[in-house]
Amino acid sequence: MTAIIFIIVYLFYPIYLVGSYPYAQEYKFDAPVEVLYNRVEKFKTDNVEYNPPKRTNLVDSFDKAGFSHIWLYYEDKNTLVHLFIKGGRKSIINFDALNSLSDGFQWKRINDDLDRKDNLAAKREFRQRFLDKLNLEYKDNGNNAFVFWK
Repeated sequence: MTAIIFIIVYLFYPIYLVGSYPYAQEYKFDAPVEVLYNRVEKFKTDNVEYNPPKRTNLVDSFDKAGFSHIWLYYEDKNTLVHLFIKGGRKSIINFDALNSLSDGFQWKRINDDLDRKDNLAAKREFRQRFLDKLNLEYKDNGNNAFVFWK
């Protein structure tokens, strides 16, 4: 009985640790959170097409304590992207969800609501369109919910 309880706790404890975003894909940076946020801000200033349409009322937030909500927009796909930044001397971007505005305002969480093929494609597209253009080295750290099959 003890072994079963141990296995259950081992398998499911990460879900409780990650709070509201258990499926978010985590990308770690060696840069401080302020540097990362400034790169994101510069990217969005230089690439205004990635800013969400005004009608969505989605505005980026920055908290020096290290938790910031960021919104991107893939204009050619009419899709919103939610991510957040957290950290201190080292920082993390978590890719949380996508929302195709063509389908209404319905968010699809990465590593949860998409099938394997679409999930892998969404993460690859996010890296190519956004992360790689920040010109900071990062490590794909997976997610904390043991979603390794996606």
